[in-house]
Amino acid sequence: MESRRGFLGSAGCLTATLLAGCLSGGDSSVQPGTSTETDWPRPRADSANTAYVSNAKAPRESVRERWTVTEGSASGTPAIVDGSVYFPTARALLALDVGSGSEQWRFATPEDTNLSSPIVYDGHLYTTDGESLYALDAETGTPQWSHTDDDHGYAALTVVAGEGVPDPHLVAGTTSGTMLGLGPQTGKRVWRRDLSGTASAFGFRTFILYAGTRDGGVYAFYWEDTDISPREAWRSTVDNGVETMVPCSDGVTVHTDGGPLRLLQGGPEAGTTRWTIDNEWANSAPIYTNPTFYSVGSEGFTAIQEYDEETKWRIDEPYDAAAPVAAGDTLYLSSGDAVYAFAADGGVGIGTIRTGAKRWSHPTPSAVGGLAVADGALFVACDGTDQTLYCLESA
Repeated sequence: MESRRGFLGSAGCLTATLLAGCLSGGDSSVQPGTSTETDWPRPRADSANTAYVSNAKAPRESVRERWTVTEGSASGTPAIVDGSVYFPTARALLALDVGSGSEQWRFATPEDTNLSSPIVYDGHLYTTDGESLYALDAETGTPQWSHTDDDHGYAALTVVAGEGVPDPHLVAGTTSGTMLGLGPQTGKRVWRRDLSGTASAFGFRTFILYAGTRDGGVYAFYWEDTDISPREAWRSTVDNGVETMVPCSDGVTVHTDGGPLRLLQGGPEAGTTRWTIDNEWANSAPIYTNPTFYSVGSEGFTAIQEYDEETKWRIDEPYDAAAPVAAGDTLYLSSGDAVYAFAADGGVGIGTIRTGAKRWSHPTPSAVGGLAVADGALFVACDGTDQTLYCLESA
């Protein structure tokens, strides 16, 4: 059997072959979602940060408010799992009923510090205030364990499980330049890897864990069948601090702080740049639907093919740095004090001349800080102090 290092070295050729056989289908896989029972357990939907749930039903043609919540300013993106919305605010982390918005429980740190966007996995919720890690019972909010180290703080979290990983791990990036693998149930450290600087972002897909740092370091790690600690496959650098990593068919797309969106390819050319998109068109993490990236920026909204950077369509209007999300055949993004829904096919037209792309808009009292899709609804977290979380459903 070919080793995983061998797979990493040949992945580029394999992906090119697969794409050549399936590209004629275009965007045929992007269809209206039909399920109202989908979850959003991580800030960008999944461990690969795609921000896309293909079968999720969400508001397409029109919208209304199911409920709203006023609870300080949002400090991150909500997670939605099994009928509960886990919403981080400047005051506390709230668990809300997805149908009514009523409070189920709340958790606050002793110092009332802001908590990060939560990750929900196997009945537990994981979050950090930068100083400590917290594991809570997702149903009751009861703390299960916490982890504090005087030598460092915490800057990034993910959970890696399945897809070639021997055991699930909570992976924490620290301000001292280390990456820690912790037991999700116990918080006990299982392994440690050193990085070039503060670990700021993770992305995981098909047994490859990508790690990015605030000084522009990019790493790819993998597990062999009997490994406990991951092995380094390759490393590279980019010009700015890494904000988000989106693993794709052949490598990883890296969103950086103030810099371009960059696709670092895998295979024989692992870690080298295939293409970049200027910050004006990609000022936040993109949506990835394979093989299409959707990115937003101060100049407009763009749909780009992964394999050759060809622009499928573009809309020349400014949009916020709040990262867009998608469900089925609908894209959601924000601009100023409103949230919008767009058709994933860009409507009808040529280039930037489009009709039928925008489906609806809904006002918000302040800037949008995060978006999520689950339970047939769009969840909009806002940075202001009025309505700080909207649950929007089809009218």
